[in-house]
Amino acid sequence: MQFTAIESHRDAVSELPSNAILLAGNEHTPVQAIKWGKDVYGVQFHPEFTRSILLLLWRERREQWRGKLGFDLDAVLDSTRDTPHCLQIFRNFIQSITQP
Repeated sequence: MQFTAIESHRDAVSELPSNAILLAGNEHTPVQAIKWGKDVYGVQFHPEFTRSILLLLWRERREQWRGKLGFDLDAVLDSTRDTPHCLQIFRNFIQSITQP
């Protein structure tokens, strides 16, 4: 399955921990989601972010980072859309940890 996710990070997991299973990745960040052991899951992307949250976080950062990245930051931020699949992943995770 493919879906669009919001990612905004300076640090990233570059290799899987021992015995971890890769669940998702992309060309920008090969390790986007993992399962480790029976009960440990982790994601690098931001399933909790909406477009509004991302733009709010980057409102003051845009000027600082403009021209320092290998891509057009303004074009990327301005073209960002909400990611309903990620919101559902987040809801599923919350449901899984709150139900006995």
